[in-house]
Amino acid sequence: MYMYAPGTWYCSITNDTCTCRWILETAGRHWVAKRINCGSHNISNGLTIRKSFDLCSSNLKRYAIEHKLWTGKGELDFAECFSDGMLDCNVKGSRLVCGAAIMKKKSGDECRGGGGSLDAEAMMEILRDHDGGICMHGGFETTAAMVSELKRDGDEGGRGRNSERVVAQHWMTGRPHPCKSPFLLQRFT
Repeated sequence: MYMYAPGTWYCSITNDTCTCRWILETAGRHWVAKRINCGSHNISNGLTIRKSFDLCSSNLKRYAIEHKLWTGKGELDFAECFSDGMLDCNVKGSRLVCGAAIMKKKSGDECRGGGGSLDAEAMMEILRDHDGGICMHGGFETTAAMVSELKRDGDEGGRGRNSERVVAQHWMTGRPHPCKSPFLLQRFT
């Protein structure tokens, strides 16, 4: 039988279908998903979804109660229940907080139609950032970096609804240190 191992972070994934964006985070067999209606969301080496998730695995709450991760009172905080110790979510200077600040600065207020754009080039620049600890060197190093861009065919803006065909482009470094490694366009068919 599978048991959750406290102190282990499993996975965070972003999914953007051009019409709907999701963050999916897992802890063993348990998961939560949060829909991102506008703007951007940052994930960084830990669980980031707290109480505001839209979907979850069927036995998540029962499991959390049975394993004394949650009392069953109030809303379940996924990151708090399934993380080991300190959460990066509100720690000034953490990769998560710095990454969110850089993304906000680059994009402005996307929800209100203002500011810049988080295109592929802007994302590559963010992944090369040292001041916020995004590109890491030393004892713990950035393994590699990847930027994906999804667009509808024939739509230069990237979010149009004119076509059903989605065109995906992916750039990967394939080696450590995004600041020193070129992002190479990869094609998947």
